[in-house]
Amino acid sequence: MNSDKTLIKLRKEKVDKLFRYDHLPQHLQNISIPFYNLALDITNKIPNTAEYTLFLRSLWEAKNLAVYAAVELHDNK
Repeated sequence: MNSDKTLIKLRKEKVDKLFRYDHLPQHLQNISIPFYNLALDITNKIPNTAEYTLFLRSLWEAKNLAVYAAVELHDNK
């Protein structure tokens, strides 16, 4: 049971690290926060498998692309 709590804590720490948004300006936080919330939600629902790792990586890449797109939009105004 204790190892389950440790794994859950480690997985949440990984999500916090990959999807942190507090350093971003507010308009980019608005883009990033839904990805963080989705990552946390799914992390609590699926097992720690290769597919979970791929899910996190793919979602992280998608978040980064969305933030970059928002930066470009903001810079071109």
